[in-house]
Amino acid sequence: MTVSEAITLFKTDKSVAFICKDEAGKINGVLTPTVLMGKVNKLKVTMADPIKSCLLLMKNIRMMTSTVPVFELSRVLERDNFVIVEDKYVVTSNDVLDFM
Repeated sequence: MTVSEAITLFKTDKSVAFICKDEAGKINGVLTPTVLMGKVNKLKVTMADPIKSCLLLMKNIRMMTSTVPVFELSRVLERDNFVIVEDKYVVTSNDVLDFM
C-alpha cells in the first residue's frame, strides 16, 4: 500500500489506526494518520512511497486479550491512544465510552 492509498483509506474509513500485517499475517506495525501526516509534511515520504516507513513499531504498542476487564483497558487507555486486542482490533478510549 502506498502513502496515497493510506490517506484515501483514512478519509473513507475514519479509523484512528490500522494494523499492518505481512503476507504471513504477522503484525509489522500500526499506521496512524498523525504519523502519516508528519512524515508527509516533513517530506520524509512521497505519495507514491510504501507505508512501511510510516509504521509505528510494535515495541511501542500495547497488546491485550479480549478477556481483559474494561476497567483495566480504561486505565491503559488513559496513557496510550489505542491498544491492539487479539492482534486484529484497534481499540480507543472512544470505543470504551461507547461500550459504557
